[in-house]
Amino acid sequence: MLPDFERADRIGEFWSYPESRTFAELLIDCEEDRTLRAVLVGMLREVERGRLGALGLRAAREAIV
Repeated sequence: MLPDFERADRIGEFWSYPESRTFAELLIDCEEDRTLRAVLVGMLREVERGRLGALGLRAAREAIV
């Protein structure tokens, strides 16, 4: 994990482009909410293992929103 100032700088880089602003907002939310961060990490690990299919990913996305 990057030091605080470097993480903030990277998030700022994403924030500066309208195309990636939503991603920057997600990163900010993950900084503030440990539970959200744990859920997203778990989902990414499941995708890497191929266990979360398209329907499961859609359901997980809707649960977060």
